[in-house]
Amino acid sequence: HAVFGGTCEFRLQRPGNKEYVAIPCRNGALQLVSSGSLTRWECQRATLETWSHGLISWIILGSPWGMSRRKLAAMMPHPVPVDIQLGDPLHRPAMRIRVTRQDARKLSPISHDDVIVIPEFFGGTDDWDAYYLLLREIREGQAGGVDQTPWESWHEGSHLLTKTPTCSRTFNSVLDKICEQFSIANGHRREHMGRDALGMRFNWYRDGSDWKPFHHDSAAFNPRMAAKQNCTVGVSLGAMRELAFRSVESSDLIYFPQSNAMLFFFGRDVNIRWQHGLNALPLEQQSGKGRISLILWGLCQLAIEEIASPPMLQNFANGKGNGKGKDARAEVCRNFQRGNCVYGQKCRYSHGSG
Repeated sequence: HAVFGGTCEFRLQRPGNKEYVAIPCRNGALQLVSSGSLTRWECQRATLETWSHGLISWIILGSPWGMSRRKLAAMMPHPVPVDIQLGDPLHRPAMRIRVTRQDARKLSPISHDDVIVIPEFFGGTDDWDAYYLLLREIREGQAGGVDQTPWESWHEGSHLLTKTPTCSRTFNSVLDKICEQFSIANGHRREHMGRDALGMRFNWYRDGSDWKPFHHDSAAFNPRMAAKQNCTVGVSLGAMRELAFRSVESSDLIYFPQSNAMLFFFGRDVNIRWQHGLNALPLEQQSGKGRISLILWGLCQLAIEEIASPPMLQNFANGKGNGKGKDARAEVCRNFQRGNCVYGQKCRYSHGSG
């Protein structure tokens, strides 16, 4: 799908679901949608504006050379409608995916529905210098006795983290660039523990076997955290891994490949409507190469308020679990962590981040 001239949205919606995923298409935009996606999702093009100079939208159907093919149990792709519909500006998407190589300030205003992807935000895709420099600086802090720099095991050994990454100059440089481009109001509050302190994390996935279970960031259910956090921003360095999102409403899954030096942003309402995690790689795909994920939680001043935002999640006891009542089991559901629990809300085990 190619667009020239005006702007439209490419919308993907699972049959029978009211929520949809939106991809803004501006002049010169190109999207490639596989036939496998079209067997699971219905697509349409919609516009929220009139164009003074018109819009050209091309749909080309074919079989690109080199695309892997899988048997889909004789499932036929949904047809691609020819017409462009007039969208309802009050009907918000479950997620809006925006990809750019420009300064994030040019995306203003930002919606709480937005997922923003910026490739090569902190260096070239093939340049691993920042990855190795970060590890060296953290290890120097550990050797120098900096408080809370030693590696800690997160969630029963799924990956490692350090609680004091600000001893690393490179880490602070990444945060500086994020805070500047996304206008993070509390970006300077890195060494404080007050109510407006910036949230930070340095995650190290040592190899392809490290992972993170599906979870909501705490601002989705904790009013104290929500007061100082309306976005999650991460920069991925090292080996490519896929960030997975799972819809709370429908359990639909969306995967975002995270290449070296790529930035990934998602807004407050995405954190409420979706859980996110990082799957371990199959054994045959594990290369032994690691990945660093630098995370920031803060107040993005470019974000605007819109009507019909989802409420915060309720009944998360101690910030964990999914609030099934007083009889709920405290144990975390292992199948849920791996992304394949078939019981959903009826599961008697906790579906929290653990």
